[in-house]
Amino acid sequence: MAKRGLDIPDIEDTHVQRGNNYLLVIGVDRYNHCRNLQNAVKDSKAITRMLLDRYRFGEDHLTTLYNEEATRENIIDTLDELADTITELDN
Repeated sequence: MAKRGLDIPDIEDTHVQRGNNYLLVIGVDRYNHCRNLQNAVKDSKAITRMLLDRYRFGEDHLTTLYNEEATRENIIDTLDELADTITELDN
């Protein structure tokens, strides 16, 4: 039978390249110049756990910055490190 421009490869022939899912979580409850929050860190930890449990996120590609760790400098440094680490296949 003649082909009509549609070629569907067998499942075994398809190879989907997948990168890594990187996760940066920032949660801050304590502030110097405004009222503190009650649940930002707790909520960010809960969302992190859900992403790790239900989706393709691994703890080896997880970075967390909570409260005093979440300084402007640390956030920028972490983003710079991620920019140097991730590839075109990564999320």
